[in-house]
Amino acid sequence: MRNDVVLNIHSQSVEAGNFRFIIPQEIHKMGRSLKHGSRVFLIQGGPAATKGWRDFQETFNVDGPEAARLVSWYYNLLVQLYLNGLSTEDVQKILLSEPTSYLPRDFWEATGKPKNPAFILVSSGARAILGAHARVTEERLEWKLEPRYAGLFTRITALAIAELSLFKNGEDDFLAGWVWRDRKISSWRDLGKPFGATRSWFVYRYYPSNKTAACTYYNRHVVEDGDWDRNITLPRTRSQVACNSLVLDAWRKPKKALVLNPVKLLREKKKITWFS
Repeated sequence: MRNDVVLNIHSQSVEAGNFRFIIPQEIHKMGRSLKHGSRVFLIQGGPAATKGWRDFQETFNVDGPEAARLVSWYYNLLVQLYLNGLSTEDVQKILLSEPTSYLPRDFWEATGKPKNPAFILVSSGARAILGAHARVTEERLEWKLEPRYAGLFTRITALAIAELSLFKNGEDDFLAGWVWRDRKISSWRDLGKPFGATRSWFVYRYYPSNKTAACTYYNRHVVEDGDWDRNITLPRTRSQVACNSLVLDAWRKPKKALVLNPVKLLREKKKITWFS
């Protein structure tokens, strides 16, 4: 099988410590060919790679923007894990542990098990947003994607969750988010919404052992004003919620204590008899 484009995980830029993310648009441009409707990308460790990466090789057929987007995300995540010292054996363990059952399912349970939610990844380095709607049940989680993309998206999500749970990222570096319809009426604004209010929840650290996370607000205007690649629409910023606990309904603001009727309170005081 031919290899039209080769991407080394251990490259000269990685060795020099100035790794630059390959954005989806670049992969798409490299995937164009006058002779072929698609091009084959080889992702390999590289001759100087260590910790088992030297023998790492995977090929992908890039025939359009969506394939270019997924290959870009997959390559960038592999490089990030390599730079953080993980071996190919470590990566294999991550993929076999089915980490997509952790954060997406924790989100799903914490937000009341909504229907048709979406899981989102945000990379400021690659200036890209990747997301997919999910079908979640008590037994399994499926991505609502074309079959040829679903498997690679699952691997991307697994590596992203490992990045969030194993390494310390800044609030603006790498995020995972959850978008869903809240069917519970929280305020009078929700009365006219038959499908519930749209909510979004973003985290930059994840602790699967105790179902907690470090959450943050994400500025959607940064994406809209810049040259970002995205395959999913983000809701308005005011719909975002902030909570570090992934326990059911922990994100909801506690209800205010009821204020007693001042007239009734005065009458109650008058009924009190004091004894000396």
